[in-house]
Parts: sequence; C-alpha cells; structure tokens
Amino acid sequence: MVGRYWLTFVNLALVAAALAVYFVAPAYSEIAFYGLLIWMFGSLFFAYRWAGRSASARAGPAGSPIPGGAAPLPASEHLGFCIWCGTTVDAHARVCPACGRGLGA
Repeated sequence: MVGRYWLTFVNLALVAAALAVYFVAPAYSEIAFYGLLIWMFGSLFFAYRWAGRSASARAGPAGSPIPGGAAPLPASEHLGFCIWCGTTVDAHARVCPACGRGLGA
C-alpha cells in the first residue's frame, strides 16, 4: 500500500515537471509529454501487477478463499440482504423487517 502512495507522488511530480517543461522550454514539451505518457502506462502496468501479487500473498490459510482466513457466509438458498440497509433477510421476503422498505420481486 505504501508503494502506491509513493507511485502516486512520483506521478504527480512528473506531471508537474512536464508542465514546467511546457512553459519553460516549449521545444522539449513533446519529448516530456511522450516520456510522461510512457511512464504513466508503465507504472499502471506494474502497479496492477504488484497489486495482484500482494493480494495473493494476503490470501490467508490454505483452502481459505477470503483474505485473513475469515469464514465465508453459510451457503443457504434462503439467505439474502436488504439493498437499502444491508440487514440479512429471507431471500423471498418482499419487505425488509428492519427498515420496512420494499425489496422488489
């Protein structure tokens, strides 16, 4: 997570540098723009690759699909939730028992 903050900081600094080049030395602004563009796409590629790798590292104990090893919700066809307040309700309920709003068909 800290790496993403640093990457964001570097990206903002490079955008500021490219803007400075645009106003101070317009002859080099095209080089600065394309360099910035290549850096941004490259950093996005590595950030997403890095995020995928760190997510798999946080996967928890073997056999647990949830990070940190938390137990998943019980598999039940009668388990649902209210889209308005998030209360667990029967899957076939038409009205939420907590907030009283309609849940639709």
